[in-house]
Amino acid sequence: VEDVQSLIEIITSYTIDGDDNDVEGIMELVVGEDADIDTLINSISMIAVATITGNENSVRDIIDLAVANNGDIGYMKNTISAILSTEIEGEFNDVRNIMEMTFADSDDLRDEVEINIESIIANDITGDRNIIENILKMSALSGAKMEDINLNIQAIISNVVAGSRND
Repeated sequence: VEDVQSLIEIITSYTIDGDDNDVEGIMELVVGEDADIDTLINSISMIAVATITGNENSVRDIIDLAVANNGDIGYMKNTISAILSTEIEGEFNDVRNIMEMTFADSDDLRDEVEINIESIIANDITGDRNIIENILKMSALSGAKMEDINLNIQAIISNVVAGSRND
């Protein structure tokens, strides 16, 4: 994959009917295409900002939102902060909450991110299918520094390459 537009085209042609594991499927697809790490990070960000229209993490929703924002890479990457500020209460990828946090008019988002990381980790998330939960857990173990997030995403993707399910 050379750029985000190419990634969008690939994901658009990739469907997982009747399966709620779209995130994992997309990650496997991207890894299979030998995408560089920036493209992988961007794809995770696009997944994070997907809106809910009946299906969780719908591929169509991901594409629609990416196109609506003209494929703005900065916008997509910034959603990583929104993911970290999302409280996960027993559900996989609370995308609606992520969207609310993304568009919230708050100057204290970074402070909220740090507070919510502690809250999420305190819930003893073990996770075996949720890439966001695993990013959170790995980030906390490394000190939850923003610069560590991308490194942890790389580690998660490496587990996919090795055949593991984002453990």
